[in-house]
Amino acid sequence: MLEIIMSIENEEDRSFMETLYYDYSEKMYLVALDILNNHHDAQDCVHNTIARIIDSIERYKQAQQGKYLIKLIVIATRNNAIN
Repeated sequence: MLEIIMSIENEEDRSFMETLYYDYSEKMYLVALDILNNHHDAQDCVHNTIARIIDSIERYKQAQQGKYLIKLIVIATRNNAIN
């Protein structure tokens, strides 16, 4: 997963995603595991969600300022697991 994050050219965006990954990947995994009941599928879900967050990074950076970043991450992970 870190390979995808390290490929981000913008230093600020890369730093944001690294922090997000280290701070929230365990929570994302637990949300996905609760829905999927499978370790490997939950890991895939986290990776797919991180990729989607990268695609919409500005939205998540704005959520950080509004203090609802974790809610947005949990919703994105849950929706990705359900789909």
